[in-house]
Amino acid sequence: MKNVLVVDDSAVVRAQIRVTLEDCGYSVIEAVDGFDGVAQIGSEKNIDLVICDINMPRMDGLGLIEKVRGNADERIASLPIVVLSTVGDPERVRKARRLGAQGWLVKPFLPEFLIKTVAKLTEAA
Repeated sequence: MKNVLVVDDSAVVRAQIRVTLEDCGYSVIEAVDGFDGVAQIGSEKNIDLVICDINMPRMDGLGLIEKVRGNADERIASLPIVVLSTVGDPERVRKARRLGAQGWLVKPFLPEFLIKTVAKLTEAA
């Protein structure tokens, strides 16, 4: 079973993603912001993919991507990352990709696109 870390400050969005992914056989771990996400990544040894929002308090998604990519542990630094955000700003998309995000989905998301993206990136991992 693949483990997906979902980092979003909205409990509703985390629940929607959890239900969508668990119905397809994924295990979901939740974090409420970038700091919590970094802590979860450090404590969980079996995360296969990270899905994160951009706009969050304390540490945003771009900060989370930077922390993950800068980690000394190669397994962590190479985790696939998908951004799921209401922000479709092309410059932020480019910045997230430059930092190392492999996918970008806009909220509200279609479950089929989320599942397809997660499946593609976890199979490649």
